[in-house]
Amino acid sequence: MKAEDIKKVLVIGAGTMAAHVSAQFLLFGREVVVYVRSEEKKAIVVDRIRNEVMAPRIAEGYFTDEYADKVIKNVSFIVADPSQVPEDIGLVSESVYEDYETKETVWKQFAPYLPKNAILTTDSSSLSPSRFAAASGAPERFLGWHFYMPSFYRNVTDISPVAETKPEYVDLLVEFAKSIHMNPCVLKKETPGYLANNMLYSFVDMGLTLYRTGAAGIEDIDRSWMGVRQEQTGPFGILDAAGIDTMYLILKEWRGTTKENLPILEEKVKKGELGVKTGKGFYTYPNAAHQQPEFLQRPSKIEK
Repeated sequence: MKAEDIKKVLVIGAGTMAAHVSAQFLLFGREVVVYVRSEEKKAIVVDRIRNEVMAPRIAEGYFTDEYADKVIKNVSFIVADPSQVPEDIGLVSESVYEDYETKETVWKQFAPYLPKNAILTTDSSSLSPSRFAAASGAPERFLGWHFYMPSFYRNVTDISPVAETKPEYVDLLVEFAKSIHMNPCVLKKETPGYLANNMLYSFVDMGLTLYRTGAAGIEDIDRSWMGVRQEQTGPFGILDAAGIDTMYLILKEWRGTTKENLPILEEKVKKGELGVKTGKGFYTYPNAAHQQPEFLQRPSKIEK
């Protein structure tokens, strides 16, 4: 099988990451079958793909409304019944809740019904794919395949084989990733958190440490990073955007986390202050302070 032979992809998951992954497949010529647990989720998934993921890229001029409307028609659904997986699925991308037990359960549910030559991938951010590879029923075709958001222009993917993965499936996934305009980075050994995320987690953890130890307030920590590195956000803005609940689960598992920092995130989760998605996290949304022009004076032309 070659990359061009993979015409139809199964996406297991209905969250934000699954929407970005689905959009990438759609925009570069694939059909996408999304597994959801209820009929009500279908409209939510389509809205996420079309309006949350594609619309900003349209506004930036990457493609047209007409093109987005055309490719969104290539989405279909399976509702609450893994046995309905089509026989012509060439690749599976799983993006469910970041938890070993949940992922293992999902793969065991789907394993009996997955095509015998499909590539099987998990988009876990911080977990070790080898711990639930056997649940897929075919660890020789199973790999970690991690995307970053928004995947359209943060178009790097980490490919992480497990011990049983046959080399031909690594090569095929590299080929397929390139065909949907992604830059694949193949890990030489299993590394939870992969490449860029390990660097990101260190950065976020240090931001939390600076705050916890009283070095500076949230806004000045973010302002310092944004100004020196000329970035659009700092560690606390990133926590809000990613979802504080998600980041809490990730940092609990990540081996480099300063454990004293976890209660800061745990308190936010208990309060339901999860970031952008709930309207409040370390900042209040919409119109968060760190997103305002006056938050940071950027370099500008001197007019005389």
